Amino acid sequence: MKFKILIIAIVIIGVFVLGYKFMNKNETAMALVTYVTSHLDSGGDLVDYHEDIGVHSIDDIGYKQAKDGVILCFGKINIPINSETLSEDGMISKLNQMGIKVYKDKDTGSYFFEYKGEKVVEWVS
Repeated sequence: MKFKILIIAIVIIGVFVLGYKFMNKNETAMALVTYVTSHLDSGGDLVDYHEDIGVHSIDDIGYKQAKDGVILCFGKINIPINSETLSEDGMISKLNQMGIKVYKDKDTGSYFFEYKGEKVVEWVS
């Protein structure tokens, strides 16, 4: 009897941990984008004195395919992008503030990005 209760307790804790991690995925993307936009000056240029972000040119920006979308690699910052994160209030405007434009191919559902008018290259992982 005690063994069954222990197994049930472990399963319940596991469900809560996985649920919490899944629910915070979108909040993590917004927090990362907000962090980057907090390092922009009034002209929209990145001010990164401590090299926390690490973007000097478009060569430092890329994206990788992920299970449920893509990972936008903005220097040292990896931002998960999918339809849920893009539908979040203010996400598109904050990405645009960073100089990132997001495009989605209607036929394939693939995402494409531009940084300040230049196409962002897909990185192979």
